[in-house]
Amino acid sequence: MTEQEMRTKYKDIGQFQVSLRAEEAERLLNRVVPILGIPFDFEECGKKKHASASTKENTVYYREDPRDPRCLILVEFEEPYFHRQYANVIIRFHKDLTGPLKSLLGRVGDCEYDDCLIRNSKMNDIVKRHRLNVDIVDQHDLCETLFMRKEFWTDYYFLTHQSGIYPELVDPIPLPITGNMGLMLAIGDDITESTLYLYHPSCPEPVQLGWDDEAQWFSHVFRWDELERISGFLVSQYPELPAVPFLLLYRFAPITRENDPEAIQERVKAAWSSLGLFTESEVINLVKHTCHYKDNLYWKYDQEKGWYCHGDEDDLYSLRILENGAFPFFQLRELLDSI
Repeated sequence: MTEQEMRTKYKDIGQFQVSLRAEEAERLLNRVVPILGIPFDFEECGKKKHASASTKENTVYYREDPRDPRCLILVEFEEPYFHRQYANVIIRFHKDLTGPLKSLLGRVGDCEYDDCLIRNSKMNDIVKRHRLNVDIVDQHDLCETLFMRKEFWTDYYFLTHQSGIYPELVDPIPLPITGNMGLMLAIGDDITESTLYLYHPSCPEPVQLGWDDEAQWFSHVFRWDELERISGFLVSQYPELPAVPFLLLYRFAPITRENDPEAIQERVKAAWSSLGLFTESEVINLVKHTCHYKDNLYWKYDQEKGWYCHGDEDDLYSLRILENGAFPFFQLRELLDSI
């Protein structure tokens, strides 16, 4: 449903969520259940109690309030990590219970103190992974709900400590070029990694072009003129925020020895400024931390496969290399030619 539909239906309902150790989750539920008055029991909510630390799959349990099905308790036990298992506890409740619930949850775990029914909700990811019949906002106008949020952009480029959960990003952002060919940007609701895919009728599933994270990134995907062609074509899909395609994709275009770094910095500066979200000093800081000049990186042309990335190992972080037979050279060239 849309955000407005969700707000209307759940106008007197709040949502809190907390992450904590699995055994602590069970103790917390023993105290939450009497406040909510929801008859929650693991044995009744699933075939068995939550999986042991040896399980390899997430296990989820939820129970709606029989008096008002908008209210519920949901518990997801995550895959064990180094013999420790964590759980996400999400509750929906009548807002007159906000005080005692906030007091209780605030003493345990990593608690979201603000109502996260719409913003910062982990429910979207859980509902879609487990295919649950639970109401969520799944129809988003990203230009209104995401791209005009300053914290999204700083989180997206890893410039600040990750400040929230983005349920709008559970599904990849589509960037279609033709009716059956284009790009997909998979970010995820917790923004730990951004992966760029190409989809094409000759490929049974989207093909990974590259990714960017804070550990081992392979983000060198496009030549700069290719980035300009793609982002320029996609402007028509974002008439109110024409800089969005460029800002989403320029992290995948390294600045190489063939480029004019000063001209590119001015281009990036103008794109950030056009959003109207950042001060001049903040824009300068964004340019400084997101424009990386790679002096030892350059592009070469192969008669069969076309352009590919080449350079010193210390600067080369690309799947688009001549030795990589899995890279979709021909499909990417067709996509670019179609613009």
